[in-house]
Amino acid sequence: MLSFDITHVYKALQLIETRGHISRDLLCKELNLGEGSIKTLVKHLMVQNMIETGNAGTKMSDKGKKSFTELHSSIPAECRIPKCSIAIGKFNYAILKSRSSAIKLGIEQRDAVIKVGGIGATTLLFRKGKL
Repeated sequence: MLSFDITHVYKALQLIETRGHISRDLLCKELNLGEGSIKTLVKHLMVQNMIETGNAGTKMSDKGKKSFTELHSSIPAECRIPKCSIAIGKFNYAILKSRSSAIKLGIEQRDAVIKVGGIGATTLLFRKGKL
């Protein structure tokens, strides 16, 4: 059983895209995963030809860049938000997602946040003109 999920894959690709290349050590810290999990994650991404590794670290392949661009385009907006009554963590982050039908109870979103080291999640939906 894998100890990482699609949230970790997306964040890893996002980090590589932002930095140009990244070390496994930094992936461990940023994704809140152990060395073995990162090694397995990197191996899976290499098998899928999404990334390339070398002395400078891990970088995105052309296929990885294309796939990440497609995946990232499905998220209309993302931003950091200050601590407030609905976002109480030290670091708060918001993602505007256009497919609210994918959200059921919000538990799935909370679980994804906790898996990457967060303390919780607040899920707000705007449907038919109501929040």
